[in-house]
Amino acid sequence: MATVQLPSPEHAPEEVRRLMQVTQERFQVDFPVLMGAALGGVPEVIPAYLEVGKWIYGPGRLSRACKEMIATCVSALNACHY
Repeated sequence: MATVQLPSPEHAPEEVRRLMQVTQERFQVDFPVLMGAALGGVPEVIPAYLEVGKWIYGPGRLSRACKEMIATCVSALNACHY
């Protein structure tokens, strides 16, 4: 399986650090969200990722807990370690 080296927040480019901070705030967690680091290699998709995140994790019929459970299940099915 292919792997991607993820930069640590302190070694990431400014745009990637900003994305990591925004996703950390959006998900209300106190650790760097690795998806932000993963997208650092293709910065042109960052604006679209942020917009999709607003739609997915914004208000709706499903609770935040339900959305997190779906995300966890999808990650597990994809053998994603984070």
